Formats: sequence, structure tokens, C-alpha cells
Amino acid sequence: MLCLCMLMSAMAVGLNVFAQEKSEAVARFEANVEAFDGDVTKAEPSAEDLAAYEKLVAEYKALGNSDKESIDVLVFDVFYHDVVMRERQISIKNHPEISSSKKNHYVNAAAQAVTTLGYVPAYIDNAVALAKTIADRKTSVDTKKAAWEATDYNTLVMAGGYGSTHGIISGSVKGDAFKGFKLMGDVIYNDLLKANPAPTKPKSPGLAPKPGSYAEGENDPKYIADFAAWLEKAEAYNKAYAAEYTYKGNLYIEALEWLASVEPSLKAPLETIKAVREGKSAYDSGAGTSKASAAVKEYDAMSDAEKTLFGKISYTFYDVAVDNIISWSYKSFNATALYNACIDIGNARYVDYFVVVIENIEEPYDRADIDAAKAAYAKVPATLQSQIPTETLAKYKDILASIAPDEPTGERPNVEIMKSTVVKYPFGAFKK
Repeated sequence: MLCLCMLMSAMAVGLNVFAQEKSEAVARFEANVEAFDGDVTKAEPSAEDLAAYEKLVAEYKALGNSDKESIDVLVFDVFYHDVVMRERQISIKNHPEISSSKKNHYVNAAAQAVTTLGYVPAYIDNAVALAKTIADRKTSVDTKKAAWEATDYNTLVMAGGYGSTHGIISGSVKGDAFKGFKLMGDVIYNDLLKANPAPTKPKSPGLAPKPGSYAEGENDPKYIADFAAWLEKAEAYNKAYAAEYTYKGNLYIEALEWLASVEPSLKAPLETIKAVREGKSAYDSGAGTSKASAAVKEYDAMSDAEKTLFGKISYTFYDVAVDNIISWSYKSFNATALYNACIDIGNARYVDYFVVVIENIEEPYDRADIDAAKAAYAKVPATLQSQIPTETLAKYKDILASIAPDEPTGERPNVEIMKSTVVKYPFGAFKK
């Protein structure tokens, strides 16, 4: 929990534009939450974990209400979740007549958490109210947007822990600030998709024909014709599928643009998503690597908090159809996958360099050729090794195998001229 909480603290400090000045007592409490690694969410926690937990609760209760409001929301999220889950276990124990899976225990836990802590930040109740508004299908999108715009950052984040089944903040966002933003992002996206349906795609081609079903197997003319027809349909289907996901990616970006207009912390991650998407698309269309390289620099320029938020945005923004020679598939890219693709694109020159080196090595191969080939191959990132042309890789393997390991000459050394080692024994030691 220590590493997770440290990350969450950095996120909250970096992104919460409403952050208040913290007292030493708050800083100390946050550090103690970060250090707490016990588990009090199970029925019978250890005495050590329970004592440490109760010490945290006492420390929290000793804070003033303004101090409690100033605790980093992503750190408080973990602490509050522990309290609610502990109170749920107590409710289960005190009410054996009610099944442990029932909603009653969560409701009891949320109510008792307020009693146990004495005071909880206002954004807990506000987050429940906001999440309920967002989830209500009868409420218009415009009304939901208005509610979202009127809400503070901490409430937006904490809404990500809302459990509709339980009607309370029953889950921890676990450092994922975007989990709350995604509630509204999904609403806007679905509204956009309803108004602008994705292009239709052909029916799935199903499974490829099997040669065993034909009299002459792979050489059967009917099989060859059927397989070619299937492959053509598979290509059309996967290209249409990729186009559909890319189209939907445009809508996700439009939804994020609205969110970023309300919450400034999303602006840099969103602009970087656009950049890596454009970098990948430009490369795929044959426009070179410059945009991908620029996108990587844009990512590097973000703060650590912005990079963390970027990595939590899990929407699919881009898709490509993949030719597997004897089949077709498609590959989807979220924000992180697009960034990694742009890194690979920038490193594609190492594949080109390797190909040139191998092409320029001529028989008969010698030890210098092997060393040069190995050095060029070592520069190719592991994620790009599959991009090496088959014929180039075959020649590379031939080069490596061209010279057998060094063999002994059969000459024997002249031991007569070698100096022998003189061993001096400690005084009193027995020499055999």
C-alpha cells in the first residue's frame, strides 16, 4: 500500500487545483496512511493490524474539520475505504441474520463510518449525489453536464468509487483519478454515438475453410478458391472493424475535450493523446516518423501526475487491421499503447539499419561480419524484432552459423619452459 499511496498523494497534489495549504498534522496523517500496510477489511484482522488501524482513526479524529477537508483525496480514498470495509465486517458480525452479501451491511457501514470518524469531508456525500445523477437514465445529458460543471475536483474523483448496487462509496478508486471522470465521459460518448452512429461493417467471415474437408487437401482447387474468397472477406471485415474503432476513438476524444474544458488537469493528457494518435496514424499512412517522434517529446514534457492520468485513460482511440499472411486480425490502441507505438516508430530506424548491414555483408563471412551483424541486431528493440523481413533474418542466422566455434590446434604447450609456482607454508605447518 505504501507505493500506491505515495503515487496517489503525488497525483492529488499535482492535479487538484483546489488543493489547500496543509498543516503539519495533515502531512503526518497522510504519511501514516501511506505507511499503513495492514488489512482490516477481512472478518478477523490481526491484532497488530487492528491496533495500527485504530491508531490511524484516532489520529484522523484529532484533526480539525478544515484539516480533514484538506487531506489529499486519493489518500483519503484508501483510508475511507478501509473504514467502510471494517464497519461492514462489524455489521456482518452483529447481524448474522442478514446474509453477508446483502446491501444492508454496506448501508450500515457508510452510516457507521461517519460515527466512527466523527466527520467526513463533504465530497463523500456530494460524490454519491453526483454519481446517482450521472447514472440516472431519466436525467438529460445537459442536466448531467450542468451537475458536473458545478462540482469540485475531489467530488469528481471520489464519484469513481460509487457502487450503484450499494448506493454508497463502497469501492476505492485506487489511485485512478480518471475513474470518476470516466462516469461522465461514458455518458457524453454514448450520447455522441447515438447521434452519430458508427459505420456499419460486413458480417464476420467465420472460420477459415479447413483443407481436411477437401478431397485433395491443400492442393484441392476448390479449397484454394474457397480459402482465397474467405481471406478476402476476412480482410474486408477486419478493415471495417478497425475503421469502426477508430471512428469511435474520435467520439471519445470529443467527450474528453468537454471534460477537459471543465477540469484543467485533463488538458495536457488529452493533447498528448491526440499527438500520439496522429503520430501512429501518420506513420501507418506512409507519412514518416516525425510526428511520432514529436509526440514522444510531448509526452516526456508532461508532469509525473499528468503522465499517470494519461496512463489511466483506457479508451480505445485507434485501430488497425493486421495482415497475418494466411489470416487477418485487428489491433486496438489505448493512450498508453499509442505512446509505446510512437516509441517503436521512432526506433524503426534500427530495423532499417539492421537490414542495410545484413544486405552489405557478402560471402565468405568472417568473424568481423558476425560481430557487425550481432551489433546491428542488438540495436533493434525487442518489440520491433518481428518487423525484420524474413529473408533478412534468414541471412542473419546464416551469417551467425557460418563459422564454427574455435577448435583446438592440437599443439601442446612446452611445459619445460614454464615457471612453477613456489608455495610458502606458514611456520609450523606440516608439509606432505
